[in-house]
Amino acid sequence: MILDGIETCFDCHDMLNSIMLNVTSVHPGALRCSYCKLLHFSLTLLTWFERISMFVILINCVTLAMYNPLDENCVTTRCHVLENIEHFVFAFFFAEMVIKMVAMGIVGKKGYLQDKWNRLDCFIVIIG
Repeated sequence: MILDGIETCFDCHDMLNSIMLNVTSVHPGALRCSYCKLLHFSLTLLTWFERISMFVILINCVTLAMYNPLDENCVTTRCHVLENIEHFVFAFFFAEMVIKMVAMGIVGKKGYLQDKWNRLDCFIVIIG
């Protein structure tokens, strides 16, 4: 089924319908939660977000390959640039994790930690 140009599965379609119902409800918590869920779907279901995530992963791999472990004091310009890129990559993945946790919930039937890939991502972000 296609909804506003986004291909969705039946679960996503049902969830989007329930979000639209929550938006029209008078409960303010449901309204905030619905916006979070819409934000999650708009970020994670679109192919451009996936491509950006893959590009950031590629950047991270390249910077890890360029890292010089013998430069302990990080005095070279190269080391400073790689360090700044590392901070950006960490911030990107932390923001992605937080957005998904807010939108999906942390635990529960369809919570963030129910997916094994999300658990791995969370572990890597916490270790980082």
